[in-house]
Amino acid sequence: GDAARLLECKRRADEMKLSPEAAVVFAMNRAGLALLPPKAYAQTTFDLMDKVTLLVSNVAGPGAELRLLGAPVVDLAFYATSMVGLCLDIITYNGSFRLSVLGDPEVLPHGVEHILHAFDDELYAAFYA
Repeated sequence: GDAARLLECKRRADEMKLSPEAAVVFAMNRAGLALLPPKAYAQTTFDLMDKVTLLVSNVAGPGAELRLLGAPVVDLAFYATSMVGLCLDIITYNGSFRLSVLGDPEVLPHGVEHILHAFDDELYAAFYA
């Protein structure tokens, strides 16, 4: 059911975190930056990003409330802007999470609201059905 699907997503995400792929890509990126002329590096980056349809970023924020200048921080949000058609950004903070969705209007001419509603429906079904 829905809970099994959610657990499978978590298993796959945990598996990716153990993979050396991120470190290898990071090292290749650093090498390209050091070795290529700036214009060639930028063009290579743009060429690679043209092959990406969706970027998902998940950031684990603080598990407990923070204070800024003595006032409690109520919520956190972030946006991993990118040159792709759709970005889903998730951040956790103090026992909650926030989903931010950025979409290119040329790719999603009707906006991202339907994606937000679908995400909400799936979470509701997974936890309350």
